[in-house]
Amino acid sequence: MMPMNSEAMPKTMIMSLGGSPEPLNKSIVSHRPENIIFLASHDSVALAGDILKKLDFKPAAVYEITDDPNSMFECYKKARRCVDRTKKMGVAPQNVIVDYTGGTKVMTAALILATIGQPFQFNYVGGEQRNKNGLGVVMDGHEKMFAEMNPWWLLAKMYG
Repeated sequence: MMPMNSEAMPKTMIMSLGGSPEPLNKSIVSHRPENIIFLASHDSVALAGDILKKLDFKPAAVYEITDDPNSMFECYKKARRCVDRTKKMGVAPQNVIVDYTGGTKVMTAALILATIGQPFQFNYVGGEQRNKNGLGVVMDGHEKMFAEMNPWWLLAKMYG
């Protein structure tokens, strides 16, 4: 029996979740994961349902909810739990996509710190048109995917 390549293996996404669901929706539709682990706050977790309702497929969703989305320590602990969940699920690291688009700046920083050193894929959804004269949130319908280099590899290049 031939082994399956990583493209055919089920994908799992770890996503920070904030108040702008459209960029996350674009990422999910693009990657079509079997599972999503949302790093969310108590205020943002309800938006996951809105995101999932719009999909034409049904990934399994689980949640790690931070009590304080502005505390690096709290967000980092929950982000590490997201990584632990992928291991318990038996997902190969190369089939994990970390999307750090949503959430507070602290949540995204904690997610990157918690996943550094893992051979995960990284993704960010930005855009060319934003509100607040180009400085605010990406306007709906103008989202653009950015596959990012693993931060560990970036550090290795800089200091290696």
